[in-house]
Amino acid sequence: TMTPISKMDWDIIDARVAKACDRHQFQKKTVGFLSIVIDQLFPGHEDQLQEIITDGPEDKGVDAIHIVEAESSAEVFLLQSKYRESHSTCHKTINDAEVLKISLFLNELFDKASGLATNGNFQLREAVERIWELHDKGKICRYKVIFCSNGSGFSTSAQGIIDSVKASHSSVSFEFYSGHDVVQAMAIEGRDAEDGQLQ
Repeated sequence: TMTPISKMDWDIIDARVAKACDRHQFQKKTVGFLSIVIDQLFPGHEDQLQEIITDGPEDKGVDAIHIVEAESSAEVFLLQSKYRESHSTCHKTINDAEVLKISLFLNELFDKASGLATNGNFQLREAVERIWELHDKGKICRYKVIFCSNGSGFSTSAQGIIDSVKASHSSVSFEFYSGHDVVQAMAIEGRDAEDGQLQ
């Protein structure tokens, strides 16, 4: 497991999360954190956050889905956000229950389970229908499951579940996007902005 982020980095992220919640009227810090990660991974999608973010009732453990479509293939990014509300809880890992939810969702998705077509979460249902359409058009989809957190990575048992999902679905990969990654991306953004002014 990785070392937890420093108190100073936690404070920086928390301040940015509060700003994001303010700007987008998010009720939950975990969604504010998620929006920062989405902005870092897919810059320029700020106006699409309402469509991308699936967090809410019946979200199946999926907090956001972003689909990047190419000519004959597509990449489907499934994000789950876990925000640690105090620095003292940043040692906590992503547990098996959270990973299991996503793996069960993937099974339903791949089996075209009828329950997904009538799921009460509008954003999730829209994304699922779009993914099924891509398959119907013969497009090869790759799935990237990204767990983002300002806390620690996967617990040993969660990693075990991930390994078994990957063994049965070669098109699925899992990543952990950490608080360290968030701060690093912020630093690069800051540098880019300064370079821009020098020219």
